[in-house]
Amino acid sequence: MSKVLLFSHDFGGANTIIPLVKKLRKRNCNVLLYGKNYSLKKYLAFGLDSKNIDDEINSEIYTDVLNFVKKEKPDLIITGTSAEDFTEKYLWIAANSLKIPTCAILDQWMNYGVRFSKYPVSLIEEYEKEKKHDYMPSKIAVMDDYAKKEAILEGLDEDKIIITGQPYFDLLLDWKKSITKINFNSLKSKLGINQSDFVITYISDYISSIYGNMFGYTDLTVFQELINALDIVARDKNIKISLIIKRHPTEENDLYTPLIKNFNNKNIKFILVDNLYNPFDLIGMSDLLCGISSIMLIESLIIGKPIISIQIGLKRKSFFPLDSRGLVKSIMDSQDLIQKIISIIENKENRCEFNILSDAASNLINKLEVLYGKIGS
Repeated sequence: MSKVLLFSHDFGGANTIIPLVKKLRKRNCNVLLYGKNYSLKKYLAFGLDSKNIDDEINSEIYTDVLNFVKKEKPDLIITGTSAEDFTEKYLWIAANSLKIPTCAILDQWMNYGVRFSKYPVSLIEEYEKEKKHDYMPSKIAVMDDYAKKEAILEGLDEDKIIITGQPYFDLLLDWKKSITKINFNSLKSKLGINQSDFVITYISDYISSIYGNMFGYTDLTVFQELINALDIVARDKNIKISLIIKRHPTEENDLYTPLIKNFNNKNIKFILVDNLYNPFDLIGMSDLLCGISSIMLIESLIIGKPIISIQIGLKRKSFFPLDSRGLVKSIMDSQDLIQKIISIIENKENRCEFNILSDAASNLINKLEVLYGKIGS
């Protein structure tokens, strides 16, 4: 196979695709890197030249996608998966009709089935009424055996699932090896953070844009719980806290300034960073990372940083994949949140080990090569 088409729309999907580009080019593959919307920004952040699929076709029309695949004639198509966009789904179906193998890579331990249904994630409750999977690639690459079992329980075909690991984690593991050699002092100074401050990064999930109040809380109610807890901790422990607020990549409006503009605690400093700020830097300089269920929480845990998943108000199954696995229990109570933060500040927490498959990009390429023939020269 000499021509491989790579595509993603969401940031998470782009993360899974990016490590494949270098690996495939090393094999002398003709790599066609396409993206749309959010993924284009992520490619650019990693210095990758790509094409916007919407510059060539209307990717919301299936026949346009079919004609695009006919014109490009790739030997293999590898994609991410999206929450709302259907371009990946159209690519799979178009390629199926042309007998071109496809592989979709999952980036997270959640929403396994809806990604392959006629519903966007925002209509997950409709999907759960029937759980039909009308859009299927040739293969689905998943992170580990747990993800495979969960996907099968969701009704996905076991024969389509291959365990490879998550390619983006390759980059994370490479970076982990060098983190102890990195001095974050200059970066802290740039953000106005004192070297003695306890640094917390809050990772916005922006779940309200898709789920509304389906889970019993919103991004804003969770953030309010966090700053209420920090207010108490900072006063009781007389500790200086710098709270970095990392907006979600799809979060166009500033949701958080209205909540903090009247906040009055001289021991807490708020720092709002751009949603494209280097996530590795934020993880590296932070003493604690908080959020709801962001993949960045899992990335932080892999690096060895303490994390807190906050789901105060939850009224259905936990939204955080490590919670359901019993690895990291989400905080469901305001008082528990205060005690958890204190415990981490006082370094009384036992670190959770979360092991992942390494060299996922190579695993994926090698497995597809066994299935569909030699990839590259």
